[in-house]
Amino acid sequence: MTLAEAREVVRRAAADATAVRPIREVLRIQAALHLLRTAPDELTLGSMLRLVAADVHTTLRIASAHGLAGLSDPRAIAAIDAGCFDADPSLRSICVRASSRREPITAWARFSAPIRAVRSGTPTRGEQEVVASLLDACLDLPRARDAGPPSEPLVVEPRWIDLAAELRQDAVIGYSARRLLDGLPLAVAVAAIDRFPRRSVVAVVGLAVGGVRRDWVSRYRSGEHGVWAEVQEHADAIAADPGLRAEAYAVARELMTRVRANRDQLRETLVRSGARLGPERHVASDSTIATFTQRFGPLPIAVEAFYRVVGSISLQPEGNDYTYGDSALEREGVALLALDPLQVAPLDDNQYQLAEYIEACAASHPEIVDPFELAVAPDYLHKQNVSGGAPYSYRLPPPTALDGVDPIVKLAHAPARFVDYLRHAFRWGGFPILEVADRPVAWIDPNERVAFERVLGPWGPPAAQLLARLRRGLSEF
Repeated sequence: MTLAEAREVVRRAAADATAVRPIREVLRIQAALHLLRTAPDELTLGSMLRLVAADVHTTLRIASAHGLAGLSDPRAIAAIDAGCFDADPSLRSICVRASSRREPITAWARFSAPIRAVRSGTPTRGEQEVVASLLDACLDLPRARDAGPPSEPLVVEPRWIDLAAELRQDAVIGYSARRLLDGLPLAVAVAAIDRFPRRSVVAVVGLAVGGVRRDWVSRYRSGEHGVWAEVQEHADAIAADPGLRAEAYAVARELMTRVRANRDQLRETLVRSGARLGPERHVASDSTIATFTQRFGPLPIAVEAFYRVVGSISLQPEGNDYTYGDSALEREGVALLALDPLQVAPLDDNQYQLAEYIEACAASHPEIVDPFELAVAPDYLHKQNVSGGAPYSYRLPPPTALDGVDPIVKLAHAPARFVDYLRHAFRWGGFPILEVADRPVAWIDPNERVAFERVLGPWGPPAAQLLARLRRGLSEF
């Protein structure tokens, strides 16, 4: 494509900026914008301004923003500054970085509102992402540690360093904050970290422990399973009081005893159907648990109870052939392996990851290295021997008092607390993707349709029959 052709393509696109276009045309316009970004003429600049302000075609808006970001024209600068608070996170990130790098000496003042909101603890998600982009912009290029003084934005405005140290634990901003700290000379980063000590997970230690009902165990044993929600509500008091923690742990052991019974019952159902399952692992030993607690402190109550009472859960097929064999449960066409079979890896499977984490901390600083993620299971695609996403996992040490009771597990779709992850899985007979069978096909993720590809007719009836067989003998917990 010549420059003249590119200008004409962009001009026509801007003439009807909100038109719905086929993907091939969008890619052609995007290529033209990329070609013109280094030397746009007056007409092309006007076209970029119209496209970046359009209500559709995010791809074209982003390509136009990239072109405007390197220009000194006042109209381009105004468009970039307006885009810093755009609803689209990708465009917003481009504009924040370009705006802060254009005038690093005034960036702190110009973005003071989202910085104040983040520091006050009441930001919107957009404000958090703006601050994360600001921290990303402070390091223009990868830098070797101890290579010299901080890059220019940090020289003209050292408050970015303190902000990064202050926000290094933040769930949204923490990655960008730690990346900035990791790009500094180690002594500078450590000094900033020392100015902002790690916050305790005990957010409210003034909770009246004496006012908490202390009959959790007997109530849970009598079938009052909602007690676990009550335990979660008193997470701050539990973190502050060893006696209350011991009672919460006793409830967790009762809960996990039922989880173990469900695991055994479900495995028996699968084996009787002809399914080939891999072996279960033993419960975690004191020495294995100590390997983690010496580094991170006490494990979350729910997961420690799991490792000591259950040990592991694996509804995966035996070996590496990724098939259950001739299982009667699959004879109506529903493929068990594509239903995200429940799995919780034994604790000692994480020893290698722990060794890597310790090595990274030794080379840097524990407050700069990304938090340790303890793997629970492969994601639902990896379970099928297909490249997928990150494993289901939770953070150590627990970032909040509630995580110290029942941690958030990162899942393929939406995070859930560990006990809820188990409850949801057993509700669907250990194969939670069964829940999609009654939805309209258009609403189901293509990766989740795989389980039903061999089903003749509607998916709902065979899925319901399979679920009834799988849930036979399972109990609530």
